[in-house]
Amino acid sequence: KKYVRDNSKTKGDIAELKVAALFAEKGYFVSRPLTDNAPYDLIVDNGKTLKKVQVKARIKRRGRLSVELFTSMTNYSRRYEDNDFVLLAVYSIDCGRIAVIEWEEIKGQSSLILWIDLPKGNINRTRSFEQYLFL
Repeated sequence: KKYVRDNSKTKGDIAELKVAALFAEKGYFVSRPLTDNAPYDLIVDNGKTLKKVQVKARIKRRGRLSVELFTSMTNYSRRYEDNDFVLLAVYSIDCGRIAVIEWEEIKGQSSLILWIDLPKGNINRTRSFEQYLFL
């Protein structure tokens, strides 16, 4: 019997906790905004710098994880901007692993595809989930 609500809010909450735990295991101090209105989900502190982290939870579809690079609130949505966050953490619900990507690598894009099952053919510009794993 399943007791956890199976909705996107719950999946996002679980992803944030998993990402926070992984950063904490690696020696970071982890903080969280007091409200849901911040353009980031976590702040990680390595003792020298603070970095804002946006967390996304995704389910594999057609061999890949698709991440839209925008924020949506009750009344509006907008694309992420340069100062919103520094790291994007993508939690794969299917395998329970986390990929972490620098904002600088994806800024200006409206979406991100991380392949779990690499496609056949030309994969030069393809991003694999494995290459960004946060181990």
